[in-house]
Amino acid sequence: MKLQDTGIGFDRGLDFFSLFRKYTTQYWVFAILNDDSSIAGMASVTRYRGKVKVNGISEERWIGYLGDLRLSSTASHMAHKQWREVYAVIVKHLENPESEEYCDHLITAVFQENLRALQLFRTRLKTVKYHELCPYWNLSIFESWFSGRVNRDFQLCEVSAELLENRERPSLSFSTLPKDPSFRNLLIQNDDTKLGAQLFDARGARTLRVMNIPSLLRWGFRLISLFSSVRYSESMEWIIQGLSALSWDQAASFEQKEQSLLALIKAIFLANKRNFHLLNITFMDQKLCEAIQKRVPISKRTAGWLFEVTSTEKSQSLQKENLVFEGAFL
Repeated sequence: MKLQDTGIGFDRGLDFFSLFRKYTTQYWVFAILNDDSSIAGMASVTRYRGKVKVNGISEERWIGYLGDLRLSSTASHMAHKQWREVYAVIVKHLENPESEEYCDHLITAVFQENLRALQLFRTRLKTVKYHELCPYWNLSIFESWFSGRVNRDFQLCEVSAELLENRERPSLSFSTLPKDPSFRNLLIQNDDTKLGAQLFDARGARTLRVMNIPSLLRWGFRLISLFSSVRYSESMEWIIQGLSALSWDQAASFEQKEQSLLALIKAIFLANKRNFHLLNITFMDQKLCEAIQKRVPISKRTAGWLFEVTSTEKSQSLQKENLVFEGAFL
């Protein structure tokens, strides 16, 4: 059963800044005000150490993630104009090597449904350029599917900082983890395949709300609740974990990628039974995303685009194959 027409939205809770604090100590949130001091919009910048592939080998770089860009329909013409000017100043400052907040690359992610609004924003923003990097896909998987055991052929371990130097190979791109224990690097492997990934437990920083649940699915939740310690309802807060930065051996076939990822997904759910509701996976490969979705009974797929953002004076410096995207902010 797919949640084709069901709305899914994130709730940042009472502490909007908690998500940033989990990931980094360097973040900035900007509020855009109307003449009467009412909030017309907002935006945020998160600076962190991320991975970029150079000649097939992962290197650490300063990444600036531009997120939460929202402008209200009530925003005045002056607020729009001033914000475009300020946004350009922010981008230029972050790409200045002499600034303490310098970022090697600035990126942002836009959901498919918001691309039209972005195009309009870009036509009016003459001093900042958005360079298309690649599409991405998010797959939200409901926990009810998973029972039994993980295939014995696969072994799962957590990759600590001490193990990383011994475990990592050029074809596997483990992320530099924030100090917050909500983030973990995982490695699952058998004799033929290795898969590395980052797991993020979003509880306390972001929950998920599901709207417009179909009648059939409501009955399904009621049935599941008979055999579960959790009582599912449309008003509940759904606890989510995020899986991203998927990285395989270069020689891994499509079938090996699919099987190893299914094994990892199952292992995560079985290890955290009744502890969270949805696993949100960031894919850079549409075919793999669709293959995994066919193997699970209840899921929701959304699409978007990744962009590199620069001032008009700077050219694009990232390519699709260079970016290792953690996906924690999606």
